[in-house]
Amino acid sequence: GRMNISAGGVTRNISENLARLGGSVRLISAIGSDIYGRMIRDDSAAAGIDMSQCMIVENHSSSSYISMLDDHGEMYVALSDMTVLQKMNMEFIRRREGVIKGAKLIIFDPGLPEDVIDGITMLYSNSIPMFCDPVSSAYATRLKPYVGRVHTLKPNLMELAVLSGHNTDTMDKAKAACSLLLDKGVQRIFVSLGHDGCLYMDRDDNIITRALRPVKEVI
Repeated sequence: GRMNISAGGVTRNISENLARLGGSVRLISAIGSDIYGRMIRDDSAAAGIDMSQCMIVENHSSSSYISMLDDHGEMYVALSDMTVLQKMNMEFIRRREGVIKGAKLIIFDPGLPEDVIDGITMLYSNSIPMFCDPVSSAYATRLKPYVGRVHTLKPNLMELAVLSGHNTDTMDKAKAACSLLLDKGVQRIFVSLGHDGCLYMDRDDNIITRALRPVKEVI
């Protein structure tokens, strides 16, 4: 087989894209003191992300995700260890309140401890738009009680089903599930549909479905 190692994490990856587009981005997270933590810090800083607000947890491994792909580039099995994020708490967040209150928007994912998800959405969602990628069905369960505080949501169909409690196996049912979340307070939803593209809905009754021309995956 072939192996490749790169800095990752859903919110970190979004941060890198924003930084490369010229945005001013600060990442607030917990990182281990291992070799991977140094790689994450160095690669992220090189991409333009301000890493000064991160917690460095001594004698702890950094978050990691290992994915095994088949010969078509599809995931066969995966394993993740995000336990270092559990070191974050609201005391840690409050010490960075000055930085957070100056933000134009907040991006987070539900890999955070549930009390932190509750705390940051309670404190900031009324004044700063909060964007969230649910990441997985399991993490979507952690986000579900607070989803109405999220401004912009980007689930896939399985995550949408968990968050809404509604079946999403047809396009009409997916739209109904989106409507339920919009009624709870979400402002905009982008549902990734794989090869079928994206479903967009918002509180202004806009509904858009689009799919790009298929491309060949590069493995």
